Amino acid sequence: MHKFLSIHFQWDQFKKNWKTEAVSGFILFLVALPLSIGISLASGAPPTAGILAAIGGGLLGSLIGTGHVMINGPAAGLIVVVLTSIQTLGQGNAQSGFRLTLAAIVMAGLIQIGLGVLRFGALGILAPVQVIHGMLASIGITVMTKQIYVLCGRKAAGLETLEQIVHLPEAIANANGVILTIGLITLALIIFLNKSKSKLTKLIPAPLAAVFLGIAFDKAFDLEHPHLVELFAHPISQVSDAFLLHVPSKLTEGIIHPDWSLLSSGLFWKMTLMICFVASIESVLSACAVDKIDPIGRRTQLNGELVSKGVCNTFLGIMGGLPIITEMVRSSINVGNGAQTKWPNMFHGLLILLFVVLFPGVLNLIPLTSFAAILIVVGFRLAHPKQLLHAYEIGWEQLLYFLFTLLVSLKTDLLIGVFSGIILKLIITWVRSRTFTGSFRLLYEKKLEGETYVISVSGPVVFTNLLKLKSLITQAQSEANNIRLDLRHSLLVDHTAQDFLESEKKYLKSNGKELKIEMSERHQQVGHHALSAQVLKKDE
Repeated sequence: MHKFLSIHFQWDQFKKNWKTEAVSGFILFLVALPLSIGISLASGAPPTAGILAAIGGGLLGSLIGTGHVMINGPAAGLIVVVLTSIQTLGQGNAQSGFRLTLAAIVMAGLIQIGLGVLRFGALGILAPVQVIHGMLASIGITVMTKQIYVLCGRKAAGLETLEQIVHLPEAIANANGVILTIGLITLALIIFLNKSKSKLTKLIPAPLAAVFLGIAFDKAFDLEHPHLVELFAHPISQVSDAFLLHVPSKLTEGIIHPDWSLLSSGLFWKMTLMICFVASIESVLSACAVDKIDPIGRRTQLNGELVSKGVCNTFLGIMGGLPIITEMVRSSINVGNGAQTKWPNMFHGLLILLFVVLFPGVLNLIPLTSFAAILIVVGFRLAHPKQLLHAYEIGWEQLLYFLFTLLVSLKTDLLIGVFSGIILKLIITWVRSRTFTGSFRLLYEKKLEGETYVISVSGPVVFTNLLKLKSLITQAQSEANNIRLDLRHSLLVDHTAQDFLESEKKYLKSNGKELKIEMSERHQQVGHHALSAQVLKKDE
């Protein structure tokens, strides 16, 4: 029992590194508080929903989570699903829609627990990389579009992202001059801090700087009181506290309980599955990504992590909070600060709780346009144009998956977008591999040759049969230090498989083992990237 607790709570690393862990927790608090509020506002939820999610993800998530250096909390990737749920279930009534969405979050959390217990956590490695990137890019475009309206001090035109994009020029032309000025200056500051190479500016979290600048503008323009701002005796814009954040004076007043009245509705369950799918896939993928930067080279128990996220989301749904995931950016900050444990996750949640209890009035001095500026940058990262070039370098088909998923997601919803992208990838995989059943069943032989464990694959190695290969490699590393994967006769090794195998090579090397991959001279690389798909040429 003592050994289990020591591993789970990482006492040894914490005792050696407690000062660094505490400092990292404080820095994460400065980053996470404004981000969590901004994500909540962009999701169409009360600001307290994001605050509760950050607190719950920090405190409860660190107690029951199986990760090592990961930070939990609300994330930009969940904005669109929560916003869609609130708008769809509420039918124009945001308050009612949020209560109904809380019920969907509770059910999504329970489904996550079931998926973890049934050991579905490893399915995350099957997700086609560019399909997921296309989904995230659609989220980024949606977030940026909606927040540009907030930056301008205007309400979004319609509910559909494409419709809002069409009406953006009109919103900018009719922007509130004062609010737009505050937003643009804040946006410029965030970009400057993110781009700056100075060690001094690196010490200042951009979201925190945006908040302080916003408070300064609030005092300069007196946004708390309705009045007409004038410049050289000429009226510019009408301002009021409608452009400021509004948080209850007591956190307990922000606790909202779910509405179960639509439990028998098919639309309710569609929203539940959408929240569950996006939260689960992002958590698993982020957990795998965080493992790659773990300074000690540990791996997360994905099934256990899925259960822990399910427990957290069930609790948060009951208490009025947003769903949480493993947040990659904040986890990267944690590792970058030198942390080696999940204790900063708990510290940052505790500090957020203390701040909102002791200083709730400070939050109400922050202009909404400041949060919009923060989220525009977050959205741009999700939909960065360089992703198009990266996808093309891997192969033309990867660019096709990316764009197809992106466009379908924008036109319909994330679930339909992702499944459409997966179907497209399946079709191209079947054509390339020249087999249907082989795409789902791994054709292999295994044997121990001296001190080397050899796995020979004759069929395609693709995202749909990758779990079996993962199982074989896990078995092999328990029997030998050297593993040879013979793919010389494999008809197709797709990009998802290449990415997985590269990750396995690095992990095994960090544990004193070796994975050697053999390819044939007849294998042709589809793209220019090292991890592009490999297709076996037919015999001439």
